[in-house]
Amino acid sequence: RASVIIPVALCGVMLLLLALNGKEGIWPPQAEQTLLLHSVERSKFEAFVTEPGDIVSSSNVEVRCEVESRGSAGVTIVSLCEEGTEVEKGDLLVQFDDSVLQNELIAQQIVVAKDKSALIQAESNLSNAERTLREYVEGLFQQEVEMLESAVFVTEEELRRKELELASNRRMAAKGLLNQLQVSAGEFSLEKSRKDVAASKRALDVFKKFTKERKVGEFTAEIEKQKANVEAAQFTQELSKQKLGEISEQIEHCTIRAPTAGQVVYANERQRGEPVVIEEGSQIRFNQIVARLPDINKMQVDVKINESHINRVRPGMR
Repeated sequence: RASVIIPVALCGVMLLLLALNGKEGIWPPQAEQTLLLHSVERSKFEAFVTEPGDIVSSSNVEVRCEVESRGSAGVTIVSLCEEGTEVEKGDLLVQFDDSVLQNELIAQQIVVAKDKSALIQAESNLSNAERTLREYVEGLFQQEVEMLESAVFVTEEELRRKELELASNRRMAAKGLLNQLQVSAGEFSLEKSRKDVAASKRALDVFKKFTKERKVGEFTAEIEKQKANVEAAQFTQELSKQKLGEISEQIEHCTIRAPTAGQVVYANERQRGEPVVIEEGSQIRFNQIVARLPDINKMQVDVKINESHINRVRPGMR
């Protein structure tokens, strides 16, 4: 025996239909209507977990903007390929406006040329300073030493002549041929010659001991100064070349080519609460995702399961 329990609400609906049948004749249903009947029996109840999700590619390459804003809101898109296009690796995707970068490139090329000229001048000054030191040590110094030695020789020769002249005057004065005043003049001239000899020898000694050291020190300091100038010029040129390379690299980044084969899907989505539309004239920030290249042959379902249904989901289920 089995009892059938009919909810009160269902009974009310059935009575209402019977009442309407008595008045308007709509019960039982017309011939074209069919009743759906099912025998009451025990069977398995199929429970489904229904959650929203997306069908996405498991191989999804992101293409980002690598052009720095450089004080502006972003870089402007000049042209781009149509969304949904199947592209191969190396195909053109997006072209950004590079006019400002091109102007910076020309200006930086001028800076690099000037820095190169400054480096050449600094290297030339260094070579001249080294040459000046070598010329002094190997040439001018010896030349001045020889001139001072010649001056010593002249004064010594003059001293010998004065000594002979004084001796002759004294002999003549002893014979009464010269007076004492003439002898005194010869003695004075001899003493002057001695002092000239001493002065010339002292000049030679001072030149060898002090003047050479001072001159060599000055020339060496000039060489070190020019070396510092060369290093500064080299460093400046390296910085200017590095900046030139960065600008050239930024110009290359203005042309985005497909890093791999795939279908072009632009990143038209909300960012920070504002919609982003990738189209010609749009401003793109540095490192912003511009497009994605999904592989449609490697698709997967991306869905988030509610916590209340997690225990109903097991590996291997359909």
